[in-house]
Amino acid sequence: MGVIGLLFIAGSLISLQRARRTEPTALRDDAFVFSLGVVFALQMASPAPGS
Repeated sequence: MGVIGLLFIAGSLISLQRARRTEPTALRDDAFVFSLGVVFALQMASPAPGS
């Protein structure tokens, strides 16, 4: 599942980079992608259920 999460975040970053060209003030989008990264990191750092 970790690879899928990384792919999702990478796709979001690529999409955000394209959107920044047309709308350079998309701070909300930056915050969303940052929060995705934080949540992903927290999920990877926590032990798996039942371990």
